[in-house]
This record gives sequence, structure tokens and C-alpha cells, in this order.
Amino acid sequence: MAGGRKAMCSLCRAVDAASSVALFAARRTGPAGRKGDTVGTYICTGLDCSAQLLAAPKAGRSMLSDRALDPDDVATGMLERLDGFFAAVGALSPQ
Repeated sequence: MAGGRKAMCSLCRAVDAASSVALFAARRTGPAGRKGDTVGTYICTGLDCSAQLLAAPKAGRSMLSDRALDPDDVATGMLERLDGFFAAVGALSPQ
């Protein structure tokens, strides 16, 4: 992404410099994956989403309104978003 832009992690919902968030892609399982189909999501490049949810916001970084919720609810939401990505890949059965 272009310099000076902001991007949001799809898991922890931290908004930071675009260089701190990257597109992670995975090939789908089964026939779709064999055809080359992939699924992607934007994730913190430090892979420290769980720490981001518990830490005080850094200068220049903001969080969506999840911060106002109970920490257990915030963690549950992040895990649900991660499970959704895995389900889209085909690694988990949708529940």
C-alpha cells in the first residue's frame, strides 16, 4: 500500500500505518484450491493481535470500538473472525 496510508487489521481491528498491516492469503482446500483459488485477509505484520487487544493503544494507532467491550468479548470476537477466515479457506467446518 502507498506510504502515509492507514490500514486496519481484520482480526484485532487495529488501525495503523499500511506498512504494519499485510495481506495474508491461503489457498482454499479441495478442488477450489487445486484450481488456484485463494482467500485473503489483512493482518498485523507483527502477528501480535492478541497483545494488541490487551495493550494500551500506541501513538498513531487506533482501535475500533471493540476496546470499549469486555476483554473476553473482544477476544471472542477476534477468534470468531479468525475462525471465519479458516472456514473460508476450508480448514474448519462452518459451525
